[in-house]
Amino acid sequence: MNERVYWHEYQNAFEDMFNYTATENAPWFIIPADDKWYSRILIGLIIYEQFKQLKIAYPRLSKEGKLALEKAKQTLLTEK
Repeated sequence: MNERVYWHEYQNAFEDMFNYTATENAPWFIIPADDKWYSRILIGLIIYEQFKQLKIAYPRLSKEGKLALEKAKQTLLTEK
């Protein structure tokens, strides 16, 4: 009960930690943990959105690169 008088200080420290350590490149995501299924949905959505922002694409190969890959594929397929 003695610690209850510090509740507001704890809350302020909690908020300061997020405000001063979160950056655009390394944001914090606060997930409620009282419903596991809901927490997992939120985590999945956050991961999905973060991957979408990466704009990942397969590398583009030149014509020569494609020919080299096809040659390597044929070599591997004909091995015993």
